[in-house]
Formats: sequence, C-alpha cells, structure tokens
Amino acid sequence: MGYLRILFLSLCICGNLTAQQITTAQRRSVQRGVPLVGFNLNSLTKPTWANRSFSDSVRSLGMHIIRYPGGTESQYFDWETGKIVPLDLWTNGTLKNFQYLAMVRAVPHTLEDFKVILERTSAKPLFCLNAVTSTLSRQLAMLRRARELGMAVEYIELANELFFEDADFVNKYPTATSYAADMRIWIDSIRKEFPTAKIALLGATEDALTPSLQPTPTRILTWNDALFAANLRADAITFHHYFLPGTSRQRPQASELLAGAFRTWQRYKAYTSDSVRNGMEIWLTEYNLNDAQNDYTIASSWIHGVFDAVLFHLMLQDAKNSMLLLHQITGNPTYASLDSYTDFGDTTSNRLTAQGNAIRLWHTSAVGADSVAELTFSPNPSITVGNTSHPSLIGWRFSGTRKGDCVLINLSGQDYTVRLGDLYPILPSLPPTFESISAANPLQLRVTTKDLTIRKGIVSSHQVSVPSYGLVRLSLQDAPTSVTTLKEPTSVTLAPNPVDHILHVAGLRDKGTITIVNMLGNILCTHPFAESSFDIDISVFPIGIFLCHIQTPTQRITTRFSVIR
Repeated sequence: MGYLRILFLSLCICGNLTAQQITTAQRRSVQRGVPLVGFNLNSLTKPTWANRSFSDSVRSLGMHIIRYPGGTESQYFDWETGKIVPLDLWTNGTLKNFQYLAMVRAVPHTLEDFKVILERTSAKPLFCLNAVTSTLSRQLAMLRRARELGMAVEYIELANELFFEDADFVNKYPTATSYAADMRIWIDSIRKEFPTAKIALLGATEDALTPSLQPTPTRILTWNDALFAANLRADAITFHHYFLPGTSRQRPQASELLAGAFRTWQRYKAYTSDSVRNGMEIWLTEYNLNDAQNDYTIASSWIHGVFDAVLFHLMLQDAKNSMLLLHQITGNPTYASLDSYTDFGDTTSNRLTAQGNAIRLWHTSAVGADSVAELTFSPNPSITVGNTSHPSLIGWRFSGTRKGDCVLINLSGQDYTVRLGDLYPILPSLPPTFESISAANPLQLRVTTKDLTIRKGIVSSHQVSVPSYGLVRLSLQDAPTSVTTLKEPTSVTLAPNPVDHILHVAGLRDKGTITIVNMLGNILCTHPFAESSFDIDISVFPIGIFLCHIQTPTQRITTRFSVIR
C-alpha cells in the first residue's frame, strides 16, 4: 500500500456575518425555445481579429450570432474593401449624414477577416444589408461570396434604422411604403438564391429610441403599420431599443435603476412589440441601457450590467423574441462588452466590462441549450420603487442534451441563500459548479473584470449564495462519454467516515488526481496520486462536511466525508 501524507496550512475562511435571507427555487412547467444570442459588431471600433487576446475575449462572451458589419456603418459600408465608402461622397454633397464614419481610423473588415472570428467563436453571421449606398445586385454578390467562403447565409436583416429622419434615409426612402415596395423585390431575389435563409424587415421602436426625439416623429410612429399592411414574405421584424433608466437623476440609487428596467420594458411592449403581427418573429438586433439623460453616470458600472441582465430576463418572457443581440462587442465604455476604449481597442488586456461579464453568464448558458424555463422563488419579496414593483429574485433554467445551466439574479440590497429545489434534484457525480459576480460598489464607473468580485466553486448542500445585486450561473457539466462515472461508487472507500485524523482512500483503479473542497466550494487541496490506496492527514481540517473529487483515466468520482473531533 502506498502511503501519502498531505500537509495543509491552516485555512481561515471569513464568511458574511450578516444573516442571509433563505429562499427555494423551482422551475415553471412552461418552457420556450432558446433565442439566438450574440452581439452587434460595430466594425469601426474593434482591433484586428489577428489580435489573439481580443479574439479570445470575444469568444469568452458566448454567442450564436455576430451582426455584420454593424449598425449605422452598415448603410455606408463597402464589403469589397471592408471600409466605409469614400469621403468624397460627403464632400461632393452626395451624402449628408454620418460623415464621421469615413473619418474614423479603422482596420479593414472584409468577409475574409470576418470569417476568422466566426471560426474562433463558432458563431454564425447576421448580414445587415446596405440599402442606402449599395444595390441589391452588390449585396447579393456579398452573400454569394460569404457562401463561397463557407459562411452560413441563414440570417439576413434588410438595412439599419432607416426610419429616422436623416436626409440620406429620407432621400432613399421617403416613406415606409417606399421602403416596403423596394424590400419586396429584395426579398424575392434573396429567396431565389438563398431559399432557406430567414429574412427580417426593419422595424421602428415607436416610443422613440432617444430622449431627444420628443415628440416621436410621424415617420417612426407610422413605420411599422405600413410594413404590416404590405404583408411581405419576411420571417421577422427587427427592433433596436436603448432602454431608459427611468430616472433623470444623475446619481440614482441602484434600486431606482433596476425598477426603471421593468418600467421602460413595459412601455416598449405596449408601444412596439405587442403590436407585431403577421406571425413574425422579433429580432432585437441592438439593445442596451441608454442613460444619455443622466450624462452617462450609470453606463459602465456594475449596475449597468445588472440592468442589461434584467432586460435579457424580460425578453425571454416573450417567445416572439427569437434573436437578442447586445450592442456592442467593443467601443466606448457606454456600450462596450470589452475594455477597449480606443479606436483600435486595448490590445494588452481586453478585459470584459461590467455588462460583458453580466451578459456572458446569460450567453454561455444559452449556447448549446434547447429550451429554457423561468424560475419561481419562495419566498420572493416584492421591491417597490415609485409605482413600479418587481421581485427580489429572478432566474431561468436552460435545458438540452448537453446543458443544465441556471442563471439567478438578486435585485435586492441583501444577500440570499437559494435552495435549489427541483433544479438539480439528484446531484451528479460532479455536482453543479457556480460562478458568482457582484461588486462592492455597484455604481462605480469604468468597471472591468478586475474590479468585480467573482467567485467560482462547486455547489454543496444543494444551495447557493446569491449576493446583493449579484448574478450567479450554475452549470451542470457533462461527464465525458469515454469514462465511467459513479454517483457513490462502491469500488472506492473513504474510511473511517466520519474521521478525525487520518482518512484512508482505497479501491482506485489507476493513477489520477484527488481534489478536496469544502461546502462553500473552496478548493482545499489538489494532489496527484499513483497508488490504488493512500492516507490523507486531515488533522488541520475544521469540523464539517467535505467533498472528495477523484479523477482517473477510467473513473470520475465524487463522494463525501465528514470531520469530527
């Protein structure tokens, strides 16, 4: 028998002395399909994809879809050069708006460049077609070239924000009816060459996208009805919405901001999404917080990330929402998911911002899942701010052949312990892992990963702590199909159990690694072994219950032992 003695340094874990509220989570029986998730690219404010740090950070965000080439620039983008159309078109008076686009110092962004990040992220493209400075024939040529390069031509968006009263847009399409008439031709032509592609018309958000648009222009108010009346053969309608925080105070409380997410969402539903008809899906191809009226004293804070996480929750509640793309991957801190605050980005860190970290938990749960069900919590006190009430806790469980993730969000100022109820009724051989994100100061600006409190570990005692204004992702990892997985294996023994000094481990088949964690998920020891049995000195362990994870080429085992004195 091999003899292994592992010496541990004393470990002091300082817990939160404030009593946590305790609640139990259950999932609703009603499920919906998982929407496609991803990002608006905004190709003008990104580093080159050859920057491996940047592309790796983008991949960590999790996504099904990347919108190419982006938003406003899409209507002035030449796909063959990967650049904005020449500045001469503005100086000679052909174009009137957005001249700054041609003056931004940006790296080219050709289809060949775009293919690199699609391969690195396993994402698919949403092609936003240029209906202002290009032609149908040139846009069809772009789609053909994309197909030749091996890209999936499955999702197509017919232009970007032409409902605004900018001169270039009005000159091209004086009314929504003229846009619809032209798009009828575009849709028919696209379907002939790409019959399985889904095509989305450009919809207007009728309660106005920015506070400066007061009152809402008639062009915006009448745009959607004109499209529905045309009854085009489109699969979806796209909306862009930048949700107001619901308060004009420059230094609002976190509770005010989160209540604002619920309040402005109801306005959006009432004025826009509830009016969608003709069986069309809704693609939100741009969404985010808009705190311009607060002089951007909220954007880039952790509460901004929680705000966007609440928006994702609200969008999930309507099954018509089948595509959810956050604006944007990189750019200025008002909207960026990566810490790239220069024209070309921060090429040394590319850290995730607050909103990037928050939305990452949603996206990585959604990718690979087939369905999702909303969670209920009991008890779940209501929070009321002004005339808006919302629950303290929200969450969803994602399901699929290889997924079992949950996202839990605490919208209150106090910590919660969430009992997992029927979410994971039987702990697998490797219990769910958790990642918890919160911030000491939720209103601190320019927050990135280094400023956040991020904890990772293994769920124990069938419950998890969700900090105030915090997000938690639970992940049920799959065991590899090539190894044997046992829940409480009889071949491996831990004795004596309970134990006070020496723990004897026996019955192992091969060399491997043993990892011991406490019930908070903190790893106390990881050590390789080559013997079929060995002893562990646990005399410095405190009294309590511990999990022992053993992994070998043929076994993946989790079992428990307790320490007594």
